[in-house]
Amino acid sequence: MHFCQVEDVSATPCMDRGAGGDESAAELAALVAALPDALISAMPSGRIRSWNPAAERMFGYRAEEVIGQPLALLMLDELRAEGREILARMLDGEQVAEYETERLTKDGRRIPVRIDLAPILSSGGALLGSSGIVHDLSGVRQARRKARLRTASFRSIIEAAPVAIWEEDLTNLKAALDRLVPIHGPALASHLENHPEVLRELIESVRILDVNPRALRMHGAGSKEELLAGLDRVYLPETIPSFRENCLALARGETLFENETVYGRLDGEAIEVRVICNIPGNPPD
Repeated sequence: MHFCQVEDVSATPCMDRGAGGDESAAELAALVAALPDALISAMPSGRIRSWNPAAERMFGYRAEEVIGQPLALLMLDELRAEGREILARMLDGEQVAEYETERLTKDGRRIPVRIDLAPILSSGGALLGSSGIVHDLSGVRQARRKARLRTASFRSIIEAAPVAIWEEDLTNLKAALDRLVPIHGPALASHLENHPEVLRELIESVRILDVNPRALRMHGAGSKEELLAGLDRVYLPETIPSFRENCLALARGETLFENETVYGRLDGEAIEVRVICNIPGNPPD
């Protein structure tokens, strides 16, 4: 991210351009000062040339403490070789976008950051230095960590659940229904009832992502792979009407539906079950 202010000065008398230039410089300085991210520029030698207020807040150093100091001041010892490599790429005129790493604050804290770097070139193409926008990823990392913990907790609950739980991807099923609804409208139910081959395709469109241990025991499976192969491993002819009803509920936009039906064990035995389908309104990415 960078800022460029462009003004047409072709009609401005030369004697008047000085004042306008001062105003433009002041406006640009105000923009830099208002940036929420740290903006740091450095000389070709790698010494800090400029340091905005956001950099002060992020790293804890006042501008007068760091101007003229090497960028290595902000680098962790184990990442200095990486920093030199990035600097070498900058000296070759390369832009480095969304580079994620860690940096060191004045009080010794390690903070995760994302850096966008660009060379500063003269009108003749000579390298004058580099500029970098530094974004603090601490909040992002914390959110990711919490999400992982929630996922791990959710997984542990599923694994220990006393009922069989199937995690299914209904993306292809929903897409197929979305194609059928405009064609058949209110007659979709009779269409599905009279065309078992369509229902078979819909069953095959459901992708099984995971099952818990209780599901394995219920169906007499020795491994998850046996059930992940598809719903047809446990569907019997008696199961089809309830699947058809679930498809119609999904086509109506319902996200929670329940019915009683019959599933099959892998050894061929039929078992009576109650199925509750819960489809989150906003599935995770």
